[in-house]
Amino acid sequence: MSAAWPGYRITLRHGGSWYDIELRNPHGATGGPVAFEHDGEPVTGPDGVSLKDDGARHRIVATLAAPAA
Repeated sequence: MSAAWPGYRITLRHGGSWYDIELRNPHGATGGPVAFEHDGEPVTGPDGVSLKDDGARHRIVATLAAPAA
């Protein structure tokens, strides 16, 4: 996989809810740690993002970290 890709966006429907999902790769990483945000709040812990069928529109952003030096 090339490290030149800057990111991508998708929209996912989950029941009556919509999820705008963006993966950002600002440093040209090919793997490594990823930081998640769900509706503007950081996601911590091993469970990741839980999808809800609440009829609302949500935003998930995943950002790949800078490669280790």
